[in-house]
Amino acid sequence: MKLRWTLAASLFVLFMSVESPLPSLAVSMDKAGIETEKQKMEVEREAQKKRHQMEREAQKDKFAREDYERKQKEELMGEAEKLQRDQRKHKEEMAREEEKHQSEMAREEMKHREARERGAQIN
Repeated sequence: MKLRWTLAASLFVLFMSVESPLPSLAVSMDKAGIETEKQKMEVEREAQKKRHQMEREAQKDKFAREDYERKQKEELMGEAEKLQRDQRKHKEEMAREEEKHQSEMAREEMKHREARERGAQIN
């Protein structure tokens, strides 16, 4: 029976302490604490602004670098294509020149044979 009264008293005290309002956080803080918290929030806000600004700058730099690299690659590809065109033209010119040379050589050979045949006929 004594245990029941102790249990009932403990439960009564527990319920009474739960129902009482908790002391307000603002009441327990003094003005200096409130000002410190405000300054802390302001510092956090400024740090966040700086971080965001730095992230934007880094992103801009990244995009600028990518654009520059893309342009360089396009220029290089353009130069490579131009070089290939120039090489193809060069090979075609060389082939034409070789063909022209071979025809001239054949013509000279033919002239030389004809001249020799004429010389042989005269003798």
